Amino acid sequence: MSFISQYHTGPVTALSCLADHLLTGIGSNVWVYNISDGKVLQTLSVLPAGVVHGFRPARCESRVCVYGQKTLRLLNVLPSSGHLQCAGPKLELPDWIWDAAWIQGANQMCLALGHNVVVTVDIQTLQVISSVHCTEKCILYCGRFLSTYQDCVVLAAGTVFNQVVLWSPQVAMVAGDNRAEPFHRLTGHQGVIFNVCYRGDLGFICSVSDDRSVRLYRVQFSSPLCDRCGGGASPCVHDWVSMETQLQHALYGHSARVWDARLLSSCLVTIGEDSTCCIWSYEGRMIHKFKGHKGKSIWSVCIDKGEKLVFTSGGDHSVRAWSLQAAQAAVKQTETSTLDLQLDADESPRDTKLLSVHRILVITNKGRLVLYDKSRHSRQVVMWDQAFSSYAEMSLSHSRHLVAIGNLQGTLRIFGNFDGDPEVLVEAEICAGKVFSIHWLDNSTILTSGPAGAVTVWSILDGTLEKIATAELPSSKQRFVSAAALLFHGNQNSNQYLLCGDKIGTLYLYRLHDQEGVLVQTFPKCHGKVGVTHVSCHGDRVYSAGRDGTYRLYEWSDSGQLNILHSHRVCKGLEWIERLVVPEEGPDNIQVQGFYSNLFVVWSVLQNQKLLEVPCGGGHRAWDYCCHGDTATFVHVKAREVKVTSIATRPSQVLIKEALHGRELHDARFVSSMYDSKGKLHGRELHDARFVSSMYDSKGKLHGRVVHDARFVSSMYDSKGKLHGREVHDARFVSSMYDSKGRPVHAVATCSEDTDVCLALLYCILAPRCLSGTLVLYPCPQMSVWHSCIVSLPPDVCLALLYYEDCVTQLKVCHKLTSHISSVQCLAVCDSGKVTGRAPADMKLIFSGGGRAQLKVCRVQLGGNKHNPSSVCRNQTDPQLLDIGTDVHSIVECKKASEELRSAAVGEVQGGPACDQKGDCDTWRLAVDAGKSQQCPVTYESLCGLHLNNLTRRAKKPWRYPVENSDPETRLMDLCVVTLQGSRALFIVCAACSDGIVRLILFDEDEKEMSVIATSMCTEHCILKIVHLTIPFVPVGDQVGMGRSLQREVVLTAATDGRVTFWDITDVCHLVCRSRTVGRNCGDEDEESDTYDDEVQTESSCESHRHDVNSAHSKHVFEENKLKGNNVAKDILEADVNAGKGLAGVNVGGDVLRKCCSIQLHQSGINSLYVQHMAENRYIVLTGGDDNAIRVTAVSMDTSDTVTRVHTDKLGGHINPHSAQVTGVCLLDKDHVLSASIDQRLCIWKMVQSADTIGLQLVCAQLTSVSDVANISTSIDSETTHVLVSGMGLELFRLQRGDMSKVSTTANASNIISE
Repeated sequence: MSFISQYHTGPVTALSCLADHLLTGIGSNVWVYNISDGKVLQTLSVLPAGVVHGFRPARCESRVCVYGQKTLRLLNVLPSSGHLQCAGPKLELPDWIWDAAWIQGANQMCLALGHNVVVTVDIQTLQVISSVHCTEKCILYCGRFLSTYQDCVVLAAGTVFNQVVLWSPQVAMVAGDNRAEPFHRLTGHQGVIFNVCYRGDLGFICSVSDDRSVRLYRVQFSSPLCDRCGGGASPCVHDWVSMETQLQHALYGHSARVWDARLLSSCLVTIGEDSTCCIWSYEGRMIHKFKGHKGKSIWSVCIDKGEKLVFTSGGDHSVRAWSLQAAQAAVKQTETSTLDLQLDADESPRDTKLLSVHRILVITNKGRLVLYDKSRHSRQVVMWDQAFSSYAEMSLSHSRHLVAIGNLQGTLRIFGNFDGDPEVLVEAEICAGKVFSIHWLDNSTILTSGPAGAVTVWSILDGTLEKIATAELPSSKQRFVSAAALLFHGNQNSNQYLLCGDKIGTLYLYRLHDQEGVLVQTFPKCHGKVGVTHVSCHGDRVYSAGRDGTYRLYEWSDSGQLNILHSHRVCKGLEWIERLVVPEEGPDNIQVQGFYSNLFVVWSVLQNQKLLEVPCGGGHRAWDYCCHGDTATFVHVKAREVKVTSIATRPSQVLIKEALHGRELHDARFVSSMYDSKGKLHGRELHDARFVSSMYDSKGKLHGRVVHDARFVSSMYDSKGKLHGREVHDARFVSSMYDSKGRPVHAVATCSEDTDVCLALLYCILAPRCLSGTLVLYPCPQMSVWHSCIVSLPPDVCLALLYYEDCVTQLKVCHKLTSHISSVQCLAVCDSGKVTGRAPADMKLIFSGGGRAQLKVCRVQLGGNKHNPSSVCRNQTDPQLLDIGTDVHSIVECKKASEELRSAAVGEVQGGPACDQKGDCDTWRLAVDAGKSQQCPVTYESLCGLHLNNLTRRAKKPWRYPVENSDPETRLMDLCVVTLQGSRALFIVCAACSDGIVRLILFDEDEKEMSVIATSMCTEHCILKIVHLTIPFVPVGDQVGMGRSLQREVVLTAATDGRVTFWDITDVCHLVCRSRTVGRNCGDEDEESDTYDDEVQTESSCESHRHDVNSAHSKHVFEENKLKGNNVAKDILEADVNAGKGLAGVNVGGDVLRKCCSIQLHQSGINSLYVQHMAENRYIVLTGGDDNAIRVTAVSMDTSDTVTRVHTDKLGGHINPHSAQVTGVCLLDKDHVLSASIDQRLCIWKMVQSADTIGLQLVCAQLTSVSDVANISTSIDSETTHVLVSGMGLELFRLQRGDMSKVSTTANASNIISE
């Protein structure tokens, strides 16, 4: 039995440029990227169970030294492909390696060790030649070689005494001693030194420190430099000993500790713990500050040879490339000027628009319309009319070719032909009074808002206005339209809708029919109370934005109404959003235009940074923004003047490797089956399945701070996706399958301390193999690295039918759910009960909980791309086969004979349709030239939320909600979901809370509501884990009067006191179903409720459909709580009491959950809890705790009575299986246990059972590159087991099944527990 690592990601701790490749160190692996396109070329395991801290390429670039911790290894660079290859074994040293350097002129390397020691190593033999100590022997925080000649090695060592000590081992060698005195010290820092860098041609030494400062020193040598190899002047040892330094600058610009610096020919680059990269001039001025990394530190930095790009990587697992030229050009090319409009003394500009980046249109308070061409510095008066002097409303068409202006008298003028002589195209009296607003719906359709809420849609045709439809806004304080869009829905877009937003933050949806707008839906105050600023439609998605700092995404329902999928808050402080720019190729890179304090800001959602900012004084002014190519113009009115700012907009950032998490993952779980490399679907379903679906996609992005829970929601292909910038507390597989090209795809849901829940894609770039050698590779530039697989065939056949083997898995983040107000600690996933035409696995519910006692639920739809490439062949018999295309030309998976493959492939090349062959063999699929992928195939909809500590405050009648008002510091530590039998849309969420209480929360998917229905008594210990167990059916018909079988629902909890507690929630589930039925028959009581600040309320114009969409407590809150005064509900309770059931399961203000049993298993907290059905009524409970022990408990469940009884049959386990806390345990089969620990070991144990005990004997162990292991998840089938390890990173193992009956001789029998 052996572990094979298939995928690993984590903090990127090392970077280096090698020719046109970028080397990155992630854990013990080296990833090689192509700088030009950012694609992964190679991954190589270099330092097993270690961490790569640095690269040192040789001058000839034929070798690379990789070092980390106490280990060093040499790599060869293959000249043909540039790939890396290990040159020999690794070298272990007795101390930490701070720096490594190639000694020029010798076949040797010098190493700087952690206690101020320089070691010389022979490259050929990897033997230590010499070791020299500095007399200042102390622990170093950094070390960097300044000179590496054979007779002149100089080390700059950062000590714990806040000094940089310069010394050379050659000084000690001359004296015949192995100890050397420092010859120079750099002082001035108020904290420890984290790094030192030196550039000889500039004569600068730079040091960075814990005190957040960067100190730049000028180096001066007192004597002429000796002449060295090649005629270059380089200082010798005597020059260094007599050198002097002078402080040039002490730079402060980072808000946290500074980790590293690089000296370039024209500037200085520094990185720090504040996740910023600062560019400084040598005059001490900050040129630019790059912000893109999120959460934790930027750990590494490197520069390409041409000094055009800066590469940074950090704790958020991402690698980013920054353009120095673009950053410097942006500073130089940004200029603001005032237009010389030649206005009268009492005349001032009222509004301004941009026809292009150079042409500005201005209307004044005297009715003068002026066109100014900035490129020619020319001015032209287009109109001068006193009718537009006191008031004028101006609007620009989408094409920026037409301008509409309205006045107080209801006159509308439309101007055009600005490329030649501007002229009035249309002039009409559109209303009897003021034109409040004008909005272009497209380039030939316009909307006007008049007095008394009158809304009119016009069509511009041959110089006339034709009325399309009219509507009326409901009464409000500011009754006019602030944003509008024309929508189409239905078969062939037959239904036309108008979506309007007003100044009080409400959206109105009208259906246009027979020149009338009928109000069909309302979203009251969905953008707060300050107004809707933007509405647009892109494909089948609708976007809205407002001055509440959020933009929202909507989707059409089958009933012709809009459903809110989710809302997104851009960034902290950006509370005024004015526009959204959604690119045509997809919504991944939305640009947000708005105001941040007194700045106009353009924000990239994909890059998570400001693209530009312009000081303008704030948003309460006339303004416009236009971008074309690499140039953008921002114009605004300030102090009775028109200010124009021209900006260079060349992108300064390229994402090489997108992020995962910035700190440890606390949980990662496989829960269901996936496809193996042979195309077989593993069909074994595990208890508490979390898999949802699979598909392919391209690039994406996810989180930004501490991640507390992550679970797989689906599977698909993509490139590296950004996830979080800090800890991942849970990572769970939810589903895996194949797309139409035969590739496995995984979707994962994660949560983090950054208050986000992310949906990410885990996919593989797979190496192909030619089938049977009968067909060759179809020409495709994307497959250039696969040329070794090509087999020559006759010239009339040029197609390879490929299947995938060895893969390099990568991650892409699809969506970020930002509705939590505090850290997200846990997730739970279950099948959705929504009735659709899709397969059940395509819809999932994701419950997220965490800080501030907050619970959220969203619905995820997999395969959301409704416009799959038509050239992809889809297996109609497999609803989970997704057609998400990429540039891979052909894939075939089958066990067909080679002749059948050849004929099918040739038929496809000649134009024949790709088909699905059915028979006794596996289904195979052929997909040719699928083209580029469309929009992300994973979509989600936010359903509702619940604050436990807000229940009594929000309720109009708090006595009807008897649940106690929980402490606002309460956290939801873990969740599990019970799907109620016989009800497709009712779910009970079981929450383990930090205040020692188990809470049962009812969720109604149809009504989008949640309510607490039952609680346990307080255990005075934080509950860490909770799992759900379903016990098979037992006959209880006469006891409950239902005449049918009833299965038992049991919940297990683990707490910090080391106890596992069993709770029977069967009565709760049963009573919920019965009371729900009676509640629906009796009708709903009309009761008012407030809404959350972060939720949205919608209203249908039809009274029979009036309901709250996202309110956590709306009119249909759990009927049992609402109907306590109802006679029918009382009869139900009395009937249950008479039947001997009592009030268990109904929240009547007391502690009602029934505790079955409590077992003391550990001395302290339990970090992992796993339960598995073995046979009949027997179960195995596995736990791992802070006491380093694994406990195995065999229990039996007695359900013959109305009360579930738990009997402990056997106790056992291992008292000391790991050297640190056990954080993950699970069963691989009925005899073998898998465990994981903080000590970075995965262990497989064989259960040895006796009459009354269960022992564990070690079978095998595997080291993982993930530090601070938090959890493990497994996916098991008859052939292969996949293990997902989470913590400070994420690693995927494939466990090869061997003879697991063989027990390791290292197992310590004395550590086996016998009780």
